[in-house]
Amino acid sequence: MAVTADQIVDAILEREGPGTPPDYLDPHDRGGRSHWGLSEKAHPEEWTNGPPTKARARVVMWESYVTPFKILENAGIDDRLRVALIDDAVLSGVTTAKKRLQWVLGVERDGIIGAQTLTAIDGWAEGALLQAYVKERAIRLARIVEHDHEQARFIVGWISRALLFLPEAA
Repeated sequence: MAVTADQIVDAILEREGPGTPPDYLDPHDRGGRSHWGLSEKAHPEEWTNGPPTKARARVVMWESYVTPFKILENAGIDDRLRVALIDDAVLSGVTTAKKRLQWVLGVERDGIIGAQTLTAIDGWAEGALLQAYVKERAIRLARIVEHDHEQARFIVGWISRALLFLPEAA
């Protein structure tokens, strides 16, 4: 059974939660304050009148993070990969998630999921691309810490979240 966009958004909102109190800002968090997965840095318009509501976050998640990956919905790919891409986009940005997928696929990293990317996806065994993508996501997160040691405080949560998308061992 395919994972619906509502299920994806619900899971992200559950993982993100309401965030820290609106007046708290970790000086080391490059995204700034975050509420229901919407960072002040990435979505300043949503913070104009204070932190966004859960209902507003749901709408923004759909528009900003689910819609850019809609092309994958009926492409015959492992649904878990689509879910992992959307989750990665919430943390790292849509273009970064798309380019990471293209990096793993070995195609031009233009941030556009088009015919070339879809053809490359078809060449992978089910589950293998998901594993390769999650591995690359974890490596990228580790590199962030390697280049900025102040980010080390977030690495356990980041890596744990990336690994959520690996299938359970039999």
